This record gives sequence, structure tokens and C-alpha cells, in this order.
Amino acid sequence: MQKKQYQILWLIISLTVLVVIALATIHQPVWGDERHTVETIQLFGASHWPQILFNYPEVTPPLFYVLYAAWGSIWGFDLETLRIFSLIIALAVFIMLYKTAFRFLQEAKTTFVVSLCFLINPYILGLSGFVFTDMLTLFFILCAIYFFEKKFYETAAGFAGLGLLCRQYVLFIVLAMWTMVLIMDLVKHTKRSFVRFSLSIAIASLPLMICMYIWKGMAPPMGMARWIMPDEYTWNPHALITYIAFTGIYLLPIVLFTWRKSMQEWKLLLGALFCGAIYFVFPVKVSLVTHTQTAHDTVGLVHRALDFFVGHGIFESIILYFFTCVGLWVLFVFILQDLAALKHRNIQPQTVLSFCYYFFLLIMPFSYQVWEKYLVLVWWAAAIRWTLTFAGTNLTQDQNAEYSLNLRPT
Repeated sequence: MQKKQYQILWLIISLTVLVVIALATIHQPVWGDERHTVETIQLFGASHWPQILFNYPEVTPPLFYVLYAAWGSIWGFDLETLRIFSLIIALAVFIMLYKTAFRFLQEAKTTFVVSLCFLINPYILGLSGFVFTDMLTLFFILCAIYFFEKKFYETAAGFAGLGLLCRQYVLFIVLAMWTMVLIMDLVKHTKRSFVRFSLSIAIASLPLMICMYIWKGMAPPMGMARWIMPDEYTWNPHALITYIAFTGIYLLPIVLFTWRKSMQEWKLLLGALFCGAIYFVFPVKVSLVTHTQTAHDTVGLVHRALDFFVGHGIFESIILYFFTCVGLWVLFVFILQDLAALKHRNIQPQTVLSFCYYFFLLIMPFSYQVWEKYLVLVWWAAAIRWTLTFAGTNLTQDQNAEYSLNLRPT
């Protein structure tokens, strides 16, 4: 099949999946956190502007609620109508995911397989059909990385700024791109791109900075009082291990897809089996707010399924230890490849993807919540990065010439 045929097939599959999701979700009663999210959207729609921006009962920035309130003011604020907007956003995410993956992979069949693996993620049903902030945030993240890879830095910064206005922890994308530009300029002995991107991202971040100034903190006071609880950790090591372990679980289809070549790194896997023992020091653990405010003692759907089949105990620990090792193996491969690229001054476009993953792991343990679903925002980057490593890169000569910074003294 040719490139255009795979694109058409992906669009057909995306539309079919969304029709199925719509039939499964559109008339469902309010689902979990969707209740307070919809209430806040309705509050935005009924309140005076800009006073509502000063305080509202959420810890997330206002753009998501503004856009949904704008949709609701035209079409209505009932649950079904708001869910239709979620489905439209999900379609935009599916299209942008394929475009971003192809931008890096440069091969239609491989792009198609990686994109299909995204669709089988158990969270896609709920995040696409219900009213949650995740898919809109993911759309902005994908756009930012897509345009960043094309070196449209101002556009990338703009989308990153929009992402920050949906979720503060989109900072991990900002830091990934900023670090990538810094390294490229250091290798080329210039400051042009770094200054250009830094200025762009400073301007793009300004709306969130203004909001934080108004709030006198990271989030609106009502949201802080409602959701944030004192915890024993400022930076939660249990969260780090949780995201590494569930990276191993969610990336398993991609690892199996490339297993013949990926097993070339079996020595790193042995090292991961040893280092994975840290799981028994900092096992997967729900956040304090989850433990206090809900009946859940799991961090998401897969953890809940695991608990259903084997319960909490030794078998759960063994399984999660194994996937922690898989996740550490992925992390070790990325780190060693990036260090080798830096050593040889040969920075490739996929480096920004592993930077996204590194900064995600560093930033997310600061969050008051620990949910495996947050990996949806970065899973695609790790999947593309791993596939490029072991399924072969097909970058065009122009792309290699653009990113290969092998600068030797003459």
C-alpha cells in the first residue's frame, strides 16, 4: 500500500472507532470526574467575564473550560452535546497523531502500526467520548512537537502555550523542546535558535503566568482548597515507579512488534532486571487524595484489572516488578542512545521524543495525583522513539542533513 492509501485507511478506521465510541458513550450517565468537569464548564458559561478566571473549583488552567463553554453557548450545555465536542477533538487527535508519527518514522506501514497501537489503549474509549481535559491537551502537545520537528519554533511554542493553559504539567513538553534547541545550538556554536525559541516560549507562557499571578499560586484558590491535600512527598518516588511500570505495560505491543531487533539490547535488559528491584522499595501506590476522596486503591484501569484477577499481594508485585523492568529497559536504551548521539554531536530529530519522556518522569511526581492515564500524553513519543530505534529509520536525506550535526574541526 502507498502512503496515501494508508492515510485514507487510517481516517476510515478513526471515524469507525469514533462512531463506536459515540454509540457506547453518548447516552451514558455522567462518568467519574466528568461530573465536576461539566459543572465547571456550565459555571464558565453562566458567569461574568473575566471574573470567572480569578477563581473556580478546579486545579487546571481555564482554556479547556473556555472552549467547551464557547461550544456550549452555541449548541447547548447538556452532557450529550458536550460529548460531541469531545468526539470532534478526538478525531483531530487521531489525525494529528498519524501526521506526527509519520513526520518522524517516514514510512507509512510502520506509522499505521504504531497509530493502531495507540487506539488499543484502554483509555481511548473514555477520553474520546467523555468530557475530560486529556484529549484537548494531547492535541496541543502533538501539534507542538509536529511543528517543532519542522523547525517552526514560533508555532510550536504557541501550541505548547495552549497546552499549558489546559494542564500545567505540559511544562515537560516545553522543557523537552527547549533542551533540544539548547543542545543543537551548543553543538553548532550559535545562540540563534535558542534565543528565538526562548523568546517564543516566554510569550506563549505569559497567559498562564498571568493566571498564576491572579491566583497567587499554581491553581485557583477554590480548586486548591477542594483537591490539594498535604502529602508526605513533594516529589513522589512512588509516582516515578508507577509511570515507569505502566510504560512497560502500555509499550508492550510496540516492544513485541520490534522484538527481533530489540533483543540486541539484552544486556541492558539484564541491568533493568537488577535495577527493577527498586519497585519493592517504592511500589505502585495511589495518591493521598485518591485514597481519601474515593474508594479506589488502584491507579487506573490496568491496575484495577490486575487487582481483579490476582488481587493485592505477591502476584501483583511480581507482575508489576516485571513491567517496571521493561520500563527501565526502555529508559536505559533511550538514555544510552542519546548519550552516544551527544558524544558524536549527531543529534537526530527523535531525540526530542526521548526528552519528552525524561521530563515527564521528572515532573509528574510533583503532581498531587498519580494516574496511569497520564501516560497517554507521552506514550506516543516513547512508542515512536522505540520504533525508530528497532524498526529502522527511514528519514529522508534532507532530514538527516538538517539534523545531523556531526561537526568536526577542519
